[in-house]
Amino acid sequence: MNNLMQVRLKNSVAHGANTVAFDLVLVEPMLDLIDNPDNLVFADIELVGPLTFSGPGLPTLGCVISVKARISMPVVRLVDDKSKAIQFGLDTEHVVVVSSGSTLISGTDPNPVYGDIVGNSLLTSFAIMGAVTQDPNQFLFTPPLLEPFARRAYVISALGVLITQGSLNLGVDIAGFGQGDASKLVDMNLAATDKGFKKTLQQAAHTGDDDYGVPFYDTVWSGTTLRQKGPHKTGVAVSINSVILNDLFLHSGRYELFSRFEQSKFEGISGVIKQINSPYNTVYEPSAVSLTSLNAIDVVLGHDVIEVTGIASSFSAIAVHVDFALKLRIVHTYMEGNTQYLMNYASADGVTAESFDVDISQPAWLTALQGVTGVVGVLLAWPTSGASLVVVMLLETVVSAVVGSVLENAESGLSSGVFDAVSGFKGITGFTLPGTQGPTFALTLDDVVVRPDSMSAWFHFEEQFTQSYIHIQGKNGPAYAPVVNDTWSARRSEAIDVIMENGGELYNRFDPRVRIQWRVYANDTGNPIAESDVDIASAADPLHVSINHSSAALASYTGFIVRCRIYRPWGGWTQELFNQELRIAKEDRLDRTHPYVRWQHTVFYPGYSEKQNDPKRQALGWVVTDRLSKIHYTDPAKRCRFADAYSPDLGKDQLNYFNTLPFELADIAKHRKQVCPYCFFGGPDKLKLK
Repeated sequence: MNNLMQVRLKNSVAHGANTVAFDLVLVEPMLDLIDNPDNLVFADIELVGPLTFSGPGLPTLGCVISVKARISMPVVRLVDDKSKAIQFGLDTEHVVVVSSGSTLISGTDPNPVYGDIVGNSLLTSFAIMGAVTQDPNQFLFTPPLLEPFARRAYVISALGVLITQGSLNLGVDIAGFGQGDASKLVDMNLAATDKGFKKTLQQAAHTGDDDYGVPFYDTVWSGTTLRQKGPHKTGVAVSINSVILNDLFLHSGRYELFSRFEQSKFEGISGVIKQINSPYNTVYEPSAVSLTSLNAIDVVLGHDVIEVTGIASSFSAIAVHVDFALKLRIVHTYMEGNTQYLMNYASADGVTAESFDVDISQPAWLTALQGVTGVVGVLLAWPTSGASLVVVMLLETVVSAVVGSVLENAESGLSSGVFDAVSGFKGITGFTLPGTQGPTFALTLDDVVVRPDSMSAWFHFEEQFTQSYIHIQGKNGPAYAPVVNDTWSARRSEAIDVIMENGGELYNRFDPRVRIQWRVYANDTGNPIAESDVDIASAADPLHVSINHSSAALASYTGFIVRCRIYRPWGGWTQELFNQELRIAKEDRLDRTHPYVRWQHTVFYPGYSEKQNDPKRQALGWVVTDRLSKIHYTDPAKRCRFADAYSPDLGKDQLNYFNTLPFELADIAKHRKQVCPYCFFGGPDKLKLK
């Protein structure tokens, strides 16, 4: 709610003959879902900021106060005309202040001079009501929901609410489709319910024995069975009445299926056309599916199954029209094996759809016709490529009830990959709340239960990785791992600036109690070189730390560790908002623990008797010679550009390092040919040491 409620109250009011100026900000509110007879949602909120008091003949006084309150509000719904969806939130027009109070944090207590100001219930109520009612939409805490329902102009005629410990349970009636009983609402995530199907991909299942009794083991799927009844212990659950699902399917769902089936055929042919038009001139043989059309389809929810009937045609030889019927069940897939096996087959861990009891009517004479024996195969193949769209469409409706129009291009986005109902799918849907940059929330499908009167689904709900990160300014982009590695060239003498990119999601930027802690270490965590811990709201440059790596104190270190922590104390506990470590390796081809370096190596090159273009020039064969470099400084601030330009055949540790010169520095003029003129003098034409 940090993005949704960045409230700031800045004004001045008369208090008798005196004036009170205030600049209060709303820090992060905390919602509290507890059982209560009125099914209200409670919220603990706090405003913090400075107050300035002035009056005729009185001294101007300033202080910082904290205003805390516990409020309650009923749940309300809002139809968003722009997104054509529905949101649920709290009704700020009917807020009730359950308890409140204000305390002095710092500054001069104004009460002895200006009367009962700090702690005054009138002032407290004024601040609380001003913050809560500033924007009536700020407490809309769900994404836009039920988008297909709003799109079809369904009207919500009633809203049922049940607040249980840690859970908000909502039920809605659609006008013209019956009436529900709000008293029967339950927490579907914790209530013991029937569950759907499961099967397990086993790494090593006993499949038989050889002639000598040695057992065979292979990777196999277990049989499909129903999961044991019990609570799902998920974060989100939704159930949709079959009457409404059938109406959606009748008026739009079936046509979406026709469209997608044809689109899948088009996409399959498009790739082949490109090959035909290529220089290789590929011959195209139409696939069985591309010669199949879907003419009619109906869906009925059964007990644990989705029953699909329809009419399809095949045009592989002659037009053949057949009726078909099949059943679909949705299955949660698991894996069983060692760690490496689980990693290799991670894509099989999710949810899939199985078709069974496939029944296709065939004229008796069909099997006798030559050239059309593939028709049966076409129609049997069709359920795996087409009927799965039934599951996709139904699941999209269920998911849309949860995340609705938050998903950009939701229909195509869900059907392509998110719910690949044949090969298995994770069912992970990511979204952010409207009006926020983050965090990103993830819904992962856990189970689906089908009954003749409803379709219900359960989802795990969690916050995905934060969009915040630290990095060297001007270098690499986002990196969200707990520990990130980067490099810095020792040649670059400017300071290493590390910045924290908030992403706009971690905290309310006005919250004075959110703190950022930087810790910088040289080489390892046993050698701290800098530390700071400030509140972000008032610090001058809190999201930045600088490392003067080329200074005399730090120049010899080979790397640095930067740790950034953002947290908010909540009285008795601390909320950890962000933690990341950046390890910076200082790249250098020289060992800077020694001040001087030179190297020598053997080179091989083709030799000639004379210079190029000389008519007397003769090849002398390969020449072998030893080369010895000048003596260079290792200090990046002193050394020249060629100080580390040694042969790639040499390693950093194969160079000759010196702690002292092989002669007295005062005698360097006598040994000038041994040292690099650029490192020591600034150039061959210079005479004085740098």
